[in-house]
Amino acid sequence: MSTLSPQQPLEEWRPVPGFDGWYEVSNLGRVRSWRRTGAPEVRRATPRLLRGTFTELGYHLVKLTHPVFGVMDVGTHQLVLAAFVSARPALMVVDHINSTPSDNRVENLRWVTAAENLRHAVSQGRVRGRVGPRSFSPLDEEKVRTIRRQRADGASLKTLMNRFGVSMTTISKIVHGLIWREVQP
Repeated sequence: MSTLSPQQPLEEWRPVPGFDGWYEVSNLGRVRSWRRTGAPEVRRATPRLLRGTFTELGYHLVKLTHPVFGVMDVGTHQLVLAAFVSARPALMVVDHINSTPSDNRVENLRWVTAAENLRHAVSQGRVRGRVGPRSFSPLDEEKVRTIRRQRADGASLKTLMNRFGVSMTTISKIVHGLIWREVQP
């Protein structure tokens, strides 16, 4: 969440879509409420800035009360894009361009696919690993070759499962060529 300083641009407020004007979000990533505590159906004379909380990964969340869904935690970054850019397109996620999850200024946010978001995170050094269909797998091609070789040499499925940190089913599918088919010995 950003704090205002003299060199920052003017703050522009827009209604949060889907909340009937009870909440507003700014282009700087701040959220305010027009609801009154104790009498939520009565509008305040002046809005109250919501402090919210931060997740372990540094994303800012605010609690909003929806007329149908009740109280919900919503990412400030999602509110900013919904109000200033567009509603969330299907299968898209929010990307923080500068890789700082607490920086929710509209110019730092964009809608991307999950794959694009992962590629950006890897390129920025926020996520270790590979980009691709098995990016989060504990296995790589060399480990798959080792599993096949050790199984052929008589290692049990259980031993391989414990050694490589994957299920016995995964080991069996690797050995029988049902997964990781493209990896040749």
